[in-house]
Amino acid sequence: MERVFIHPTAEVASDARIGAGTHIWHLVQVRSGAQIGTECNIGKNVYIDVSVVIGDRVKIQNNVSVYHGVTVEDGVFIGPHVCFTNDVLPRAITPQGMVKGQDDWVVTPTRVCSGALSIKRPVISILRWWRPPLRRAQRPFCRCISMATLRASAGMCARVGGGSIMSSKARAQR
Repeated sequence: MERVFIHPTAEVASDARIGAGTHIWHLVQVRSGAQIGTECNIGKNVYIDVSVVIGDRVKIQNNVSVYHGVTVEDGVFIGPHVCFTNDVLPRAITPQGMVKGQDDWVVTPTRVCSGALSIKRPVISILRWWRPPLRRAQRPFCRCISMATLRASAGMCARVGGGSIMSSKARAQR
């Protein structure tokens, strides 16, 4: 099997695990504890956060951000400029206008299912301060982004965390 290639401008943490045959290109940052499978291609300027898991034969194109809590299964294609956030409703401030502190962030595990593709979609509007209903007894919500969800987000209503995210195209059709 082919050796790992890491471009000289890439920053790869010493404890990150990189599979055989993987290519890591210009200006990529792979943080501590991250795992990247075999025969992957990680494009220019990609950011892979702490403890992210990426499967085998995954292609991640330029300028993608994959944050803590995300698992990408085998054979996934991630197009340019995709950003996987680790908070269902990321905000810089609380509804009261205060800057969010460490305790205000909830990391939501996200799994990109085997064989899926993820590409940047047209603008999607989310209602201001919308929050999914939380049940304290439940385990943290885990989003699984599948082909059906991605097709739905292209122009219909995608279900995420018990609520819906509706694109401007879908709103216009109502």
